[in-house]
Amino acid sequence: MHNLRGVEDSEVIKYLLGYQNQQVADVMTAYVKHVKQHFLNAINHFKLAYKKEKLLKRLQEIADSLI
Repeated sequence: MHNLRGVEDSEVIKYLLGYQNQQVADVMTAYVKHVKQHFLNAINHFKLAYKKEKLLKRLQEIADSLI
């Protein structure tokens, strides 16, 4: 996880989206729709074992640390 503190929101959004030109207004939307959901889909695709509540809690902690 890179340290994104002190970086402008627009730059964080670009980073989270892989510098693709997307119309996303805030960091949390970029994270939830374009990072978190793809991550969860990949975990399910590869049938990796995880505890849903624990994983979602940890992902939320990471997201909160970006704000």
